[in-house]
Amino acid sequence: MGFLGFGNILGFDHYYGENEYNNNEDFDGSWGIWDEPFMQYMKERLDQKEVPFFSTVFTITSHEPYVIPNKYTGKFPKGSIPMHECVGYTDYAFKEFFKEAQKEPWFENTIFIITSDHGNQVYYGDEYLKVINRNAVPILIYKPDGSLKGENYDLAFIEFSDRGNLFNREKYNEVVNYISEQKDTEDGVAVFVYVHGWKHNASNEKNGDVQNFRKVLKIASETNKSKRKVIGVYVGWRGIRIVSIHRIVIGCNRDSIILPPFMSVSFPATWCWVRGW
Repeated sequence: MGFLGFGNILGFDHYYGENEYNNNEDFDGSWGIWDEPFMQYMKERLDQKEVPFFSTVFTITSHEPYVIPNKYTGKFPKGSIPMHECVGYTDYAFKEFFKEAQKEPWFENTIFIITSDHGNQVYYGDEYLKVINRNAVPILIYKPDGSLKGENYDLAFIEFSDRGNLFNREKYNEVVNYISEQKDTEDGVAVFVYVHGWKHNASNEKNGDVQNFRKVLKIASETNKSKRKVIGVYVGWRGIRIVSIHRIVIGCNRDSIILPPFMSVSFPATWCWVRGW
């Protein structure tokens, strides 16, 4: 797959592949070495490195043609598509890797990042068949000492043109529909709306309004005793002149939300208004 050449371009000091592993009995017949034995091999190589180090591994068993080692036949759930059994095997390979790695002195001070090279294109309806979602991948960041904590909230953006019109109606509908869907969850939702007016769009500049709003959402999610899902909606515009958008104020009671252009969606939720100018 060209990983040796790519690794050389990036400046990696060492490369370990099928030839270095040197045991064809663990070859999967298509891509390379099965995930479980190769991840144990990686752990053994890491044990020999001086800290600090950077290392990466590319697993293969969860890829088509979706087969697992014969000795694990029947061990993992078949699921609803062939990939599910292979994902069960890869998950097991990670479990065995972490079980051994946690015994080593380098483990506690290591940051593990788990992601993929492309999205799921065989399941979960039409969403992952969209061109933009073919490269939508999950990412998991783990540090054994627990010093890294995620931010458990959603943040959506709605923007207006300099004439006060919706900049992207499809995005607006997507946000409203998403919030509406969350109303049926067991714990409900808590929606925070930040309305900004003149000369403020949704740029993510440091110390800007978006960053400050994120801080509000972070605090809300951390102090959320009711366990409601925290959703933030940032309303901004792309103009540079003072126009009537200053007079557009999102307002609602406990049972409804009104978003410009004044379309109403009703559902039970908790609302908090944060207004900036």
